[in-house]
Order: sequence, then structure tokens, then C-alpha cells
Amino acid sequence: MTGRSPQTRASRVSPHLLPARGALAVAAAMVLMPVFAAAAPESTGSVAALRRRALAGDSCAMCNLALAYERGTGVRRDYAKAVQWYRKAVAAGQPTAMNNLGTMYEKGHGVARDYAKAVQWYRKAALAGESLAMNNLGVMYQKGRGIPRDYTKAIHWFRKAADAGDSAGMNSLGLTYKHGEGVSRSYPAAVHWFTQGANAGSSRAMNNLGTMYQKGLGVPRNNAKAATCYRKAADAGQPVAMNNFGYMYKHGLGVRQSYSEALRWFTKGANAGDTGAMNNLGVMYMNGDGVDKDLHRARSWLDKAAAKGDATAKRNLRILRERRFGPFGELQLPVALGVLVVVLVARWLKRRRAAA
Repeated sequence: MTGRSPQTRASRVSPHLLPARGALAVAAAMVLMPVFAAAAPESTGSVAALRRRALAGDSCAMCNLALAYERGTGVRRDYAKAVQWYRKAVAAGQPTAMNNLGTMYEKGHGVARDYAKAVQWYRKAALAGESLAMNNLGVMYQKGRGIPRDYTKAIHWFRKAADAGDSAGMNSLGLTYKHGEGVSRSYPAAVHWFTQGANAGSSRAMNNLGTMYQKGLGVPRNNAKAATCYRKAADAGQPVAMNNFGYMYKHGLGVRQSYSEALRWFTKGANAGDTGAMNNLGVMYMNGDGVDKDLHRARSWLDKAAAKGDATAKRNLRILRERRFGPFGELQLPVALGVLVVVLVARWLKRRRAAA
């Protein structure tokens, strides 16, 4: 598993890459990884109302005001102010704020990145009963960030989060069993936890369940069910699932083949930041699959994916350069002109010698 963003949540308010195929490497983004998106503040009125309640000492309002600043929801994004209000909420004993302050340290938003301090705040929040922090602490153990890597402790915290009803913890357990980290690999157990997480509202678990159906891991291979899972996760805003659903349309897996639908979902995923979707969109423009061939657009999307470290897009960029300029890349035209000049000069000198 690679990379992961910590998850934050609003306080409850009291009165809450497939490998290359053929000549082109086509990324289907079948990656299983605990990457979590921050939740939006709960519906608690305007930012002005939140600020009034926060100033009156409401710790939940303090936390939600901080999250509004962190997300830029209803107010200009300001990480420093987010940290300021999280600290006030923490001082008032708000466990959710402890977790969210941990994410600020882990991401380096408004403070210097400090994994050890992130672990410190995740642990405080987890011990105070914040289920999301239990999962985040588990991931820190799993990754060895700010603390020695310890899969046993990671699983301990994932289970506590899952037992507390946290969908991210259920998804993390599914990933643990899928990859066999700290436990014996068990695809049926992975399917169980992905299903639990999906039913509890995790779009990532829903996407991961789709990969299990598509690959036939722990369940009979079923592309129709995989496509259904991807669609549900994509509709919930999961960028990786948007890419995966587009892949199903491109290849007619579990759905009627449609380049136009593939293009639509790849575009959604790419605009949402998924590098696999950026790559796949670039490939469609590169090949003219359902669209007019457009090497400029192809290069633009492949460049964006490659700039984010996507290895498949980097390979496809090399292929694109060869298609446009031949084996010498962008030097092909100058090389060809140089060869032509040499040939013409040689012929001219030969004729002069013959005339002499």
C-alpha cells in the first residue's frame, strides 16, 4: 500500500494501476490503499454563526469553525486559523479536534510537518474514544510514521475503530487482510471488511470491493458487480472509482462498451485529481478512442499525471514522443534536416569534382 491522507471530521454538535497492456501502458487504478478525504463540516449554520458559538465557548463549534478554515468552506482557506481553532477546541477537551489537529501535523498544514506530534494527537483522541483517530493511529503504526512500524498494533487500532463503527477502520482491516500485513492473507476476510465498510458508507471500501469482484479475489469474478461497486463509489465522489468505472466502459467489462462513457468518467476522475484517470484520458486522446485524435491534449494529461509521479504516464509520454518525432524524440526533425543537408552537400561536391 502506498500513500495516504489522514481523515478529519466535523465535530458532532451538541443541543455533530493495472500493468502495461500491449504497446501502451493503460492504468486501471486497481490500487488498494488507505487514502482518506476530509469530511465537510456538519450543517451547523453559517460561519458567522459558528464563530459566535465558538466565542461563547462551544467546543463543537470551535472544531467545526476550524474545519471550515481548513477546507475553505464558506470562508477563505486559512490553515493557521484552522490550527488556532483546533487548539482552542482541544483545550476544551474536544476529541474530534485532537484527531484533526493530528492531521494538520501529519500533512504539515498550518504547522511544520511532524509525524511524532501527529501520533501524539491521534493517540490522545483515540484514548478519548474518537474512532477516526483510532484508524489514523493504526495507519501511522502501519506506515512507521512518527513511531516504529508495528503491524500488530496497527491491526489492534483498526479493529477498535471498526468495532466502534468507523467505516475507515473497516476498510483498513480489509486492506490488511488483502495484503497480508501482520495477518495471514485472506481474500474472503478482505471481502468481508470491504463489504462492512461499504455498507457503513466508505466510498473507498466500496471501490476496493469492486476490485475484489473484478479480479475474483475471495469471491467469484463478477464484472457486473464490480461495475456496480465502482459506480456507487464514483457517485459518492471517489476519484479512483471514477477511473475504474471509466475503465469498465472502455473495455466493456460488466457494462456495454462505450468510449463516450469511458471518456466522461476518465475526465471526472482526472479533474478530481486521480493520476490513473489522467493517464487513461491521455491515452484516449492519443489513440483517438471515441474522440478525434489530439496529441496536444494527450500530452497535456500525460504530463499532469507524470508530474504527480505516475510511472505509467511517464512510459506513455515516451511512446507519444516516438509517435510524434520517431526514435530520436523531439530531435527527429532536426536530425532529418541535418542528414538531408549532408546528402545535398555531398552531391554538390561530387558534381563539382566531376566538372573539374
